[in-house]
Amino acid sequence: MARHEEMDHLAGQLVQLLTDAESGQRGYLLTGREVYLEPYHQARERIPEKLRSFLQLMREKPSGSITPATTARGLVDLVGNPRGHAARAD
Repeated sequence: MARHEEMDHLAGQLVQLLTDAESGQRGYLLTGREVYLEPYHQARERIPEKLRSFLQLMREKPSGSITPATTARGLVDLVGNPRGHAARAD
């Protein structure tokens, strides 16, 4: 797998894990049922490993237009900007 494809794949996995964690937390807060915390806990266990792998790829010599700065901006775009969404809701 090419470096940029691997970075895209890891970024997608990170976004999915963050979404799972947020959904599980929200489910628990809305219902008080601890069963909803399982995806949260699973994601919290897996995020550090995926993030380490992603950051290791970023430390490698950038190829083409992929740089740590463009990759970081891409992650922010993928995850979203909660403050930006809150500002639009006001």
